[in-house]
Amino acid sequence: VITNTDNGKLYVGSATGRNGIYQRWQDYIRDGHGNDTGLIAIVKQHGLEYVQAHFRYTLLEHYDFTVPKDVVLARESYWKETLDTRKHGYNGKTRIFLDIISVSKEQNILTRQPDAD
Repeated sequence: VITNTDNGKLYVGSATGRNGIYQRWQDYIRDGHGNDTGLIAIVKQHGLEYVQAHFRYTLLEHYDFTVPKDVVLARESYWKETLDTRKHGYNGKTRIFLDIISVSKEQNILTRQPDAD
């Protein structure tokens, strides 16, 4: 999760690419937005220096490369719901496609189609 210490807004994302979280956070260090539409707007409006001064990064969960992508994306969606980042954070700036089929109480995993954010 990325926390903007200036206004308290949060952004929840996931890293499912070949280089995982390392690559994702390298992208944030490089450009401040990691190619996310909502974060790009913040960098354009306030500048990279603002992001460097006010964004704090926290790893909520870590999965190795053997975990299926749909499980990782389901957990990402869970955290967006739990932290309400679609309504009160930066995850609500793009389209949302949720098709919640079931909730597993044992694993707390949402079965759904991937978000656009």
